[in-house]
Amino acid sequence: MTLSATWNNLAYLRWSETARVEYLMRIGFWPPLPPVGVGPILASISCDYKRVLTFPDTATPAPG
Repeated sequence: MTLSATWNNLAYLRWSETARVEYLMRIGFWPPLPPVGVGPILASISCDYKRVLTFPDTATPAPG
């Protein structure tokens, strides 16, 4: 969060990556550590910012 009580743009991408890893772990596709062999990669990510979140807003993920 910034000094103006808004979320830093990078926070959205961190939340997305956390959700991706959690999903892959739940379906059993996350590789054991240390990784061996072939596993999932993130080739590209983008984010279209629709509005500003400020404290204490709540964000709810929704598909595209």
